[in-house]
Amino acid sequence: MTENEQIEYLLFGYLKGNLDKTQKGFIEKWMAESEKNQKEFERYKRIFTEQQRHFPDKEVILSREKIKNILIQRLFTNKKRDKRIITSLSFALVTLVGVFAGYSPFVSSLKDVDILVGITTIQTGQGETTICVLPDSTKVWLNYKSKIEYQIANEANGKIRRIKIAGEVFFDVAKRKEIPFEVITENTKIKVYGTKFNIKQREEDLVVTLVEGSMAVFTNKEEKKVSQLVPGDQVILNKEGKLLSKQTINTSHVSFWREGKYIYKDVTLKEIVKDLNEIYGFNIVVKNNTLNKERYRFVIDRKKSLLQTLQSLKETTHLNYYINGTDILLTKN
Repeated sequence: MTENEQIEYLLFGYLKGNLDKTQKGFIEKWMAESEKNQKEFERYKRIFTEQQRHFPDKEVILSREKIKNILIQRLFTNKKRDKRIITSLSFALVTLVGVFAGYSPFVSSLKDVDILVGITTIQTGQGETTICVLPDSTKVWLNYKSKIEYQIANEANGKIRRIKIAGEVFFDVAKRKEIPFEVITENTKIKVYGTKFNIKQREEDLVVTLVEGSMAVFTNKEEKKVSQLVPGDQVILNKEGKLLSKQTINTSHVSFWREGKYIYKDVTLKEIVKDLNEIYGFNIVVKNNTLNKERYRFVIDRKKSLLQTLQSLKETTHLNYYINGTDILLTKN
């Protein structure tokens, strides 16, 4: 549990009135530390009030991600519900996403609108993966240190299904022939109507792999088509959105990371080590730059410990590892 999550948990207990003297003193001291903390408390109090009105305690004390998914599902599964409740839940949902994360809430005036219009942000931290279901029933898996910003609108505000991403994300897009689903990165735009695909934004390029359906990749600003994909196609684009390569691959291993397995075929040691550090939260170092560029076949299984994984790497390659203080050094045997 992060520090922010601990504070959020204690705030819930404070508002419920079931903290002990030490915990209560901690929260009161935290609130007195700054005006910002006082505002966060008032903000959370409003969220708490709405949650108490519409959700039982056992749901309110769920983790933030679970609460968020419950709110999303309840908010959008019944569009004809009382607008006063929708307005309240809309505020609770978007504010909850923003609490302790620096995002500003956006609340629609609703008027004759039946659903929330705005942007919802979901992100994962180091070593974390998550799955969420968007309001249109699209399923989204986020790999570690990834982020999505999802925008929706109804017919009164224009037909939009648009999502910005960072990191690595797998989509199972719900079919809506009348409303395209758009995935936006810094310099590219992907348009689909109902399909399954994986998109990975690396430091130097963007990798898009189509598993099922059809899709087109465009430049973001000019909307010039860069490539049309069919199932099995994988394209790599540079930072500017220029097509670097296109090939047909076996897509079966592309999204195994959703099940905790990272499969590498002809991948540089530098890329493998980067994932190892992110997944396990350690500092693995390869000091030999030439060794960093060598390519390997390997599988990381998150069910295994780091030492088990390193031992497997040692047994299947010519590499060895040494623990040096807080660092783990990778060298050639």
